[in-house]
Amino acid sequence: MAGATKEEKEQEAANKEKVKKIKRLMNEVSKYLQNEIKTTEGKTKESSIKYFSGAALVDTLMCSSWNDPNEDLHLETREDAVEFCTGLLSNEFFIALKQKSKKKKGDTETSKTKKKGKPLRFDVIFDADEFLDSPEQFYMWKYSPMGIWAYVIGKD
Repeated sequence: MAGATKEEKEQEAANKEKVKKIKRLMNEVSKYLQNEIKTTEGKTKESSIKYFSGAALVDTLMCSSWNDPNEDLHLETREDAVEFCTGLLSNEFFIALKQKSKKKKGDTETSKTKKKGKPLRFDVIFDADEFLDSPEQFYMWKYSPMGIWAYVIGKD
């Protein structure tokens, strides 16, 4: 950077500020979504989880204040929301899940109707790169916000 011109330095500073603003906005939206979206109990090999569908995430985002034209993040269409959620996924705010299916031979019922009352089981998909706006695609938050009192008391 020794030979960088004043314009290049100003452009770099502007880009850094833009990246900070985007990250701050992603954190703000992520916290909002974690508090507002309805989750359901499920299981992976490792532990119990709370999961949500891609469609529910987009629905919650579209009903939020970020759907207003005067916000920093203006989401006019579901496609805009899906694009933003793809950014959240690629920045690892949440992780994609794949539902395990344990169908027996001759069983025509779906796993959802058969396992009423039992949590669904999932495998984690670490290399998912595209967010799907579907009620059949599930995700779980990678990080959950913890309040100061929960931290002090030691609760999840």
